[in-house]
Amino acid sequence: MTSTMEMGRIDLLRISGCHDDGMDALVALTDWAEIIASRFVRESHNCLAAAIGRIRGTGPGVSFGRIVEDLESRYPIILQRPFEGVSSIAGGVWDLADLLRIETDRALLKLCFDPGTDQLPFHSHDGSERVIFVLGGRGFFHVADGSLSGFSERNVRTIPVRSRDALVFTRGTVHTFSATSEPLTLLSYHRPYVPLEDPRQFTVVESRLSPRDLQHRSANVSCDPAWTLLVEAHKSSAADAGCSE
Repeated sequence: MTSTMEMGRIDLLRISGCHDDGMDALVALTDWAEIIASRFVRESHNCLAAAIGRIRGTGPGVSFGRIVEDLESRYPIILQRPFEGVSSIAGGVWDLADLLRIETDRALLKLCFDPGTDQLPFHSHDGSERVIFVLGGRGFFHVADGSLSGFSERNVRTIPVRSRDALVFTRGTVHTFSATSEPLTLLSYHRPYVPLEDPRQFTVVESRLSPRDLQHRSANVSCDPAWTLLVEAHKSSAADAGCSE
């Protein structure tokens, strides 16, 4: 598996100016998330894996947040507490089968973590992959390198996340999220969607390890590991001496 990969883009021209921006936003977001998930599963050869990326616009007035606003305006949802047993987390579902009256197993969830949320236990979703976009705030993504049965504190990585970060991980990957001084808002794509009341949707790790025990591991500043080349290296009359063959 390569360390970087191209994950596609949302075609905003398809959304702007249409008669139903909210519906187009819903379809575009799920189409894009499906591309990310399918490519990542293929690249990881169906093994346990996780990756982080960054959402960027490429034109004037381009806004990922606007797409989500269109979605929420067209299909408002009520966030319910507790979510996955944690009272400081609220969540709601956009189920495409219900909203669009079509046969599909796609769904988007919005999750809101209150500041100080660190009670969500390590868990896995054994029946579906996840693509998660950070809509706002700051927090931490804690992910284990290994299966549920081999879970160990030594195998956990803690990654700071903030608005416009994107995460993808395969089914069975052990993980959790936490928030400290700021709230954290996530948009989560389930591939496929397993109803929240289904016991197969969520498997908790039998461990006393808490996210609060790991937040100190991210006391650093760094650049994203993948840099996008904007201009190819080429010779010019002023730079010939500094650019070798």
